Amino acid sequence: MIWSVSKSAMFKQCPRKWYYSQVMASRGIKNAERRQVYLLNQLQSAYAWRGNIVDKTISDYVVPFMNRNTCPNQHGVIAYAMQLMEKQLAFAKERTFANPATTKTASGDKYCALYEIEYGKEINEELLESLRQEIKTALNNFLGSELIKELTNSTAYLVTQRSLRFKYADNSVTCTPDLIAFYDDKSPLIVDWKVHAFGIKQYWLQLGIYALALSLVTPHRDFTNYNHSKIPTQTRLLEYQLLSNQQREYSLNDEDIIELEDYMYQSIEDMNRLVDGKKYGHVDMEKFRTAQSPSTCSRCNFRKVCWEDGGEA
Repeated sequence: MIWSVSKSAMFKQCPRKWYYSQVMASRGIKNAERRQVYLLNQLQSAYAWRGNIVDKTISDYVVPFMNRNTCPNQHGVIAYAMQLMEKQLAFAKERTFANPATTKTASGDKYCALYEIEYGKEINEELLESLRQEIKTALNNFLGSELIKELTNSTAYLVTQRSLRFKYADNSVTCTPDLIAFYDDKSPLIVDWKVHAFGIKQYWLQLGIYALALSLVTPHRDFTNYNHSKIPTQTRLLEYQLLSNQQREYSLNDEDIIELEDYMYQSIEDMNRLVDGKKYGHVDMEKFRTAQSPSTCSRCNFRKVCWEDGGEA
């Protein structure tokens, strides 16, 4: 089993949703039901899509400039994001992701599957324009921040969207920080940026897991000065709410590390208890209760299959 903070949150919100996503979903075409669940698992809401456009623009366009100690032209950044958005929107409208011949690798950065399109909800021009403006706001806030100035003018080596994986309690734990800055003379900085209209939720847990993962993972080839990363309590942690342009800094102490490990252990135990070491076809789906909130069900990717299976809102 592969554990992550997002999978843990999914399991806590709705164990049945976790079952569909982590046990039943399969890309193979031989089992139509499992493939349908796989396709539904690819869906994202329009607002999650907005955040992913910002993520990809910063990671693929902005950060390469920063690693050359320069800041990209604002017009170029916005143009890149808008072109990416239009390319992905066209892909989503055609439902190309559902074609058995389609792969994420071959599709590249145009791959996109939208919840609203799959469930017959309109993505009108008013919504699209709102998303465009919020993408521009988030990117402009980042480009004008003291953070980008600090990182661009430093000797830090920046790594974006890099998967970190390590073993814990005989299970694989994985996470993907938005950005890790490695310095020559001090501990690294981990940045997690969010694109939420109401950036009120704090992400201490997620950032804490990132710091713990960085201290335990086998160093990647380009992890410079990795020795500075071995003590998670010394890693700087920054949450950046890009729409509201607010930043929150966090730090860890030894008690926090114990709390993080306890959280992971309990979450992993809860998942393993229901799966019981079995694979799909031998796992009892009825053990995985459905969400208690109708609003959670109404927004769920797996609504069409769950309701067919007897799940209730």
